Amino acid sequence: MEISKQLVKFDTVKIINFSLILFLVPLVLGLALNIFVFDAPKPATGVYYLDAVIIVFVCVALIFMHEGLHALGFMLFGKAKPKDIKFGLAPKQGMLYCACSKPMTASSYMGALILPVLVTGIIPFVIVTVLGNFMWVILFSVMISGGAGDFVMFDSVRKLKPSQLIMDHPKAPAYYLIYEKGREPKDFTEVTQEQEREIEEQMKVSPFSGKNAKKSWAMKLFKVLLFLSLSVIALAIIGILLIS
Repeated sequence: MEISKQLVKFDTVKIINFSLILFLVPLVLGLALNIFVFDAPKPATGVYYLDAVIIVFVCVALIFMHEGLHALGFMLFGKAKPKDIKFGLAPKQGMLYCACSKPMTASSYMGALILPVLVTGIIPFVIVTVLGNFMWVILFSVMISGGAGDFVMFDSVRKLKPSQLIMDHPKAPAYYLIYEKGREPKDFTEVTQEQEREIEEQMKVSPFSGKNAKKSWAMKLFKVLLFLSLSVIALAIIGILLIS
């Protein structure tokens, strides 16, 4: 079957801004529930520094697991084969990615998008919130925020007909709407080489540089929060030294 493709792409800066919201909302909610509703916040191992060391390694493992679950979703829901799936790294964007070259329905694509966030983020976040392990609440808040691009794309795809054919973009947060040649809708726009080059270039540039820096309030807020956190830690250390 001869096909036509229409590109649907997403702004990486907006995704990063959204990711900060996705981190802060679960974090505040989880810690509040820890303190006021469930068990008092405590380390899972009984020792805070040991929890911190374990969490670093678990976080790295979960990042790779997230992409592996995308691949599993493509195979389970989209009936893709291992040869259809490609893993990669976009160093300037600071992200790993998993792409699938096999067209699938919108409903299948939605399943592949949301599976990793559920398994590595939302479900364990609920569990550790109930158990009162606040350091793990922080970890799984990070994992939820890491699914910002998946949430944004999921929201876009859910507005389509479940039977709409979609093909994942090989390197960027984007996808193609697939139509049989001659059966395109009236508002159809064929993807152009210029669009392809533009999205390729977008992935080679840091979202925090150039004109992107002006749009990225997430990084500015992150720097403020980091400064406040370090200030609190410094004051706490000074207080301990003075008391002792």
